[in-house]
Amino acid sequence: MTGVEGITLDWLGHQELDRAAVRALLTRLLRATLRTIEELEPSCPAPSTTP
Repeated sequence: MTGVEGITLDWLGHQELDRAAVRALLTRLLRATLRTIEELEPSCPAPSTTP
């Protein structure tokens, strides 16, 4: 989660990437984190990615 904070703070300071790219990156990081948690603790499944 430190990476998410770092990316966000860096983007706020520089905004070199467009907002959509940063949002996509952060979303992918969160989904990957949730899938990893699910692998380690199957009783905490990651949410579905379908709407």
